[in-house]
Amino acid sequence: MKKKIHKLFRKLQLPSSSYVIILDVDNQKKKKANEEQDDDDIFCPDKIYKFMAIYIWRYT
Repeated sequence: MKKKIHKLFRKLQLPSSSYVIILDVDNQKKKKANEEQDDDDIFCPDKIYKFMAIYIWRYT
């Protein structure tokens, strides 16, 4: 899981210290998720992209 997140952040060139927020989003998602949910969906993209947009807007 962490590797996946670090890969995502490397791709976006964001500092990996910010992944905590994504992990929190992911944990909420997992509580509601079905067992057969496939692994690629685990990031809950809409929330993450919203977070990244806020992150980039604030820190660049």
